[in-house]
Amino acid sequence: MEKIDFEARDGIAVITLNRPDERNAMNNELTTALRAAWERFNASDERVAILTHAGEHFSVGVDVPSVIVIPANTAPCTITGFVTPNTNALGAMSL
Repeated sequence: MEKIDFEARDGIAVITLNRPDERNAMNNELTTALRAAWERFNASDERVAILTHAGEHFSVGVDVPSVIVIPANTAPCTITGFVTPNTNALGAMSL
């Protein structure tokens, strides 16, 4: 299954996030495919792009396990200084 569907018709491109089993969580594969879809749109004659989703959720955000690699035999660590999207407040996450 493709991670991004791209359909174009009558000057309109429809770009669909297509990881419904993972609630369209963003991982490296999906973000690479999404970038390629935007590049395809920019190179096309379509003038409007609609970004939509397959499944129940638009996107739950980052697929954290797919982007954080913790080497074996590593002591627990803390990531600090990230901004929470809804409050713009700094937070911390223990691993």
